[in-house]
Amino acid sequence: MCNALIALDDFDIENGATHIVPYSHRWHDRRPDQSVKTLQVEMKSGTMLMWEGGLWHGGGANVSEDRERLGFFMSHQVAYLRPQEIQLVSVPREVVREMPEQMQRLLGYHRFGLGVDSRDPIDVINDEIYVHETSRLAEDWYADYRNEADQTART
Repeated sequence: MCNALIALDDFDIENGATHIVPYSHRWHDRRPDQSVKTLQVEMKSGTMLMWEGGLWHGGGANVSEDRERLGFFMSHQVAYLRPQEIQLVSVPREVVREMPEQMQRLLGYHRFGLGVDSRDPIDVINDEIYVHETSRLAEDWYADYRNEADQTART
């Protein structure tokens, strides 16, 4: 995932410039920790900051008397990966069912990869069949596979 933030106003320490933790996207064995030292990125209006999606980041506190900090944030990822902040679980299913299809798609109810057991997520949300009837646990499939292989070996 690639994140981009374009400063529409100047970002500085006083008006809450974005905090990042350099190299934190490589810390797969650590949980977010508020005590880790951050780097606050000051940017002039029109400047763009880009970072890998796993990098720890956050907006700073605006302690200025009268200045805003407006930015335009974009997040891009390949379509076959699920986003970090997935709208599919943030809006209750009963609310999603009442939405127009276009809004459902905007929330993320579109086919990514194989969908949900090779089904369109909108079909799943409407009929509430969350596991395809032909689905099996991998260990069950493997046991059947081994049995068939053993029978074939005996013949």
